[in-house]
Amino acid sequence: MNARYLGPDGPATTVITPAPSAMHAAPSRRRQQYTLAEKLAIVRESLQAGVSQASVTRKHKLGKNVLWSWRKSLAGFELSGLQSSAGANEPDLSNLRDRIAELERLLGQKAFEIELLRSRLQSQYNTMEMR
Repeated sequence: MNARYLGPDGPATTVITPAPSAMHAAPSRRRQQYTLAEKLAIVRESLQAGVSQASVTRKHKLGKNVLWSWRKSLAGFELSGLQSSAGANEPDLSNLRDRIAELERLLGQKAFEIELLRSRLQSQYNTMEMR
C-alpha cells in the first residue's frame, strides 16, 4: 500500500508501507510434544550409520539443537537394547522399586536422627539459659 505525502519543500513524497495482511504477526505454531519413546526412537535413528543429522531433523521437523540436547540428555539410556514390551522391563522395575524402598527407609532414618539431634540441642540450650 503506497501513500503520498506533501514534503516540507513542496514535492510529494511516496511512503511505501506493507500490506495490511503482512502487518499481522504470523500465527503462533504449537510446539510438538514428544514422548520419551518417540525421543529415543529419533535419537536412535540419528545414531545409525550413514544417516545425517540434518536429514533426521528435517524428517521430524526438529531444530538441530533439539536433537543435540536430546542426544545429550538421553546419553545414559541403553539406546540399542531398549525393548518396548512391558514384560521385558519388569526385572528392571523390580530393582528400581527395591532401591526406592531402601532410599525411603534411609530418609526416614535420617529424619529421625535430625529430630533427635534437634531435641538434644534444644535441651542443652535450655540448660545453658538456666545457669
